[in-house]
Amino acid sequence: MRNRIVVSAALLLAAAATPSFARQDPNEVQPPRRPDVPAALDFKMADIDGKEIDLARYEGKVVLMVNVASKCGYTPQYEGLEQLHQRFHKKGLVILGFPANNFRNQEPGSDEEIKQFCTDKYDVHFQLFSKVSVKGEDICPLYKRLTDQEQTPASLGEINWNFEKFLLGPDGQVVKHYRSKTTPEMLVEDIEAQLAKVKEAEKIGALPRLAEPTLADTAVREHPGLHNMVAYHDDFISGSAPEGEQGFASLAAMGVATVISVDGAAPDVELARRCGLRYIHLPIGYNGFDEQRQLELVRATRDAIADGPVYIHCHHGQHRSAGAAAAIAVSLGWLPADAAVQRMHISGTSPEYKGLYACAAGAAVIEPARIDAVSADFPEVQRPQGFVKGMVEIDEINERLKAIEKAGWTTPADHPDLVPVAEAGRLADLLRFLAAGDRARREGSDFAGHLTADQVVAQKIEDILAAPRPDAAQLSEQFQRLNASCKECHAKYRD
Repeated sequence: MRNRIVVSAALLLAAAATPSFARQDPNEVQPPRRPDVPAALDFKMADIDGKEIDLARYEGKVVLMVNVASKCGYTPQYEGLEQLHQRFHKKGLVILGFPANNFRNQEPGSDEEIKQFCTDKYDVHFQLFSKVSVKGEDICPLYKRLTDQEQTPASLGEINWNFEKFLLGPDGQVVKHYRSKTTPEMLVEDIEAQLAKVKEAEKIGALPRLAEPTLADTAVREHPGLHNMVAYHDDFISGSAPEGEQGFASLAAMGVATVISVDGAAPDVELARRCGLRYIHLPIGYNGFDEQRQLELVRATRDAIADGPVYIHCHHGQHRSAGAAAAIAVSLGWLPADAAVQRMHISGTSPEYKGLYACAAGAAVIEPARIDAVSADFPEVQRPQGFVKGMVEIDEINERLKAIEKAGWTTPADHPDLVPVAEAGRLADLLRFLAAGDRARREGSDFAGHLTADQVVAQKIEDILAAPRPDAAQLSEQFQRLNASCKECHAKYRD
């Protein structure tokens, strides 16, 4: 098991500050599973809409499990349960309702009918599940565990009637089993005692796990310091570069073990290490990547995922990392090419990045022997060869952008190989890298500030070019601004 570090309470609270909704969103993600999930939460259950929910997601919360029914004398307890939900769910309480028809046919309806009843009659917002059996020969595995007094010492034994309740602490252990007559209002003191443990855990730095994107998502996911996250396979996520401590803490909280950067800028290896994360740096271009780089990316991902979730990123997480992730997923047989390309659309990859789309669409499953033949000695950082070489490349890109501007900010007829948005992206990458390099530090903050300001303008040019209808006048304005800044900087520091 990898070593973890403890980060500050303020950071932990920031990383945990995602919106809390009890009712399962069809697109909501599940957290990564661990081998030591508490026994009472080590189950996957179908919710009221038939979607699978891994109960392990609720570890770290205070959980109240209730077997409910619609035609019982205790059915009005729905109202009290909803009041508990409204009062405490933002503080960490999760209520899980399991409809059951074990007692005098008091829950005869379908899941759809039960959901309609709970919504119309009691405006229930806490999580409801598909109907189960809580007693007898067909008892569901969850309730078999809950009612086994050897395996669950706090249990009172088998369920006697509807609306019995099990309270679980943030460690996932059953604290108390209440019979039907114990109303929701009578649970407040016990719930508050368990919620106090959640609060104390936050104070001492027990980082809560964050949900990992899944293939079921049809939109990007966000966590503190991480943006544009999209899953390309179980435990394989594309997204933006982590933003400082917050971003790396979020990666650690998702269970990520390895970070692969395909961005041109050098990754923050030291900060990643402090959060227990390993970096691999295999930069690619905006026009795509060659077969050798593809093989390296495939091997790096295949080997790393054995240790835990892998996070691959570029700068924004929309273009290069999405293209690389798509090609990797196809190469490893995780996705067909058309599905991988569709994931790129979810990531927000601009259609202007034709080379990246071509890498994904043209990928095919690679035989294991070919992957094994690639060296697994991957660098944490790959640096361009020197400041002067970087400046020469910037000049070359600038000349190509001039030709693109002359063609109305489209690909010039005499240079069909030029992709406008890719050229701007590479320029932004180089400026970002040089601004953080040794030469910039030696020259001082004014010089580094020039490079950073130029990088911001180059990034804006890239963003405009990636838009569906680029504004040529705005592009020329930003390009003139960039050239004027470069001339000023060159005049001041050329010696």
